[in-house]
Amino acid sequence: MHEQSCDVAVIGGGPAGSACAIALRQTFPSLHVSMIESTGYTQPRAGEVLPPVARALLSHLGVLQQVDSAQASPSCGLASAWGSDTLEQKDYFYGTTGEGWHLDRSRFDAMLAQQANSLGSEVWLQTSLQEAERTEDGWRLRLSGNKRLAAKWVVDATGRKAAFARSQGITQDVQDKLTAYLRVVRCHEESSAQTMIEAAPQGWWYTAPLPAGRRVVALLTDADIGRQLDLTSDLQWRQALESTQHMRHFIASDAPFEERMVRSAATLSLQMTHGQGWIATGDAAAAYDPLSGRGMVHALRSGIVAAFATGDMLCHGQSSGLIRYATMLRAQLSRFEEAKVKHYAREERWTEQPFWQRRQRGVHQNNSSQTKVGVYG
Repeated sequence: MHEQSCDVAVIGGGPAGSACAIALRQTFPSLHVSMIESTGYTQPRAGEVLPPVARALLSHLGVLQQVDSAQASPSCGLASAWGSDTLEQKDYFYGTTGEGWHLDRSRFDAMLAQQANSLGSEVWLQTSLQEAERTEDGWRLRLSGNKRLAAKWVVDATGRKAAFARSQGITQDVQDKLTAYLRVVRCHEESSAQTMIEAAPQGWWYTAPLPAGRRVVALLTDADIGRQLDLTSDLQWRQALESTQHMRHFIASDAPFEERMVRSAATLSLQMTHGQGWIATGDAAAAYDPLSGRGMVHALRSGIVAAFATGDMLCHGQSSGLIRYATMLRAQLSRFEEAKVKHYAREERWTEQPFWQRRQRGVHQNNSSQTKVGVYG
């Protein structure tokens, strides 16, 4: 059986994988890059809003103009009912301002993959990793479709499942069981293009517009609570929606669901972000509670930095970039965790409910209302 070869095999063609492949070809054009993507970018993908802080990253990757001209309507922050019933206009969680985008994720991801391909990366669609074997000079990858690929270096960009790293015995630190129970519906004609978050006793709700007059609406709660509430049932999901103050107005009571998805939204991280001959990037390295609104920014940025670390190692034999990369991810996770604890502590209406008890355990407020950070989870 014929075995193809490359310098870098990027496993996963989401934003992190494509950003890594693009940056590798931009900065280290002598490297032969192959990107392995399990889909054909036709299936629904979670993640709909890209905040304005991503502009510099998109410009670096050479796709900012394409996003501005081809993507859906602009996003200028969100409305949030958090800590009270009042709906307030907010900028993004981390305080960035300016105009972002409501994305068609499948189209956006396909565009990034095409950019990687146009720069010389070989993109294999509808191909998945089956097995990875360490060799003397790299890796031998067995792929679906009876394909074989020899690579000097592997980038794990397989998302939250971290398929490559976990196949090599690397474990994940999982902080919670946050799960998104999503429905995609046709909007009211008068529905705004607004993105909104609303806290609720059982968790929090999220909605954002999609192309073609559709909208995603999701309840995020812990998996055990979701099972207890039977949120995979349309009837039970609708009943939970009807108890909300604001979110229920986005969907007509008889509106049919076009799609249903259940997705992990847990905060997790790999115990090792790189090893001999490999590096993890995007959600494979660390994935955050989507309340931050920075998951895709993290994917793009970490993909670019992982490319620099990989290229320095392969082209110059320098491992300092790998160390800096791991340090960057640890610091980022620490900053996010502190911000997350403080943000969840702001919601005090349902402190006896299991979802909120788990996230506010160890959090106390003194008389000056300053939040102390304690154990989360």
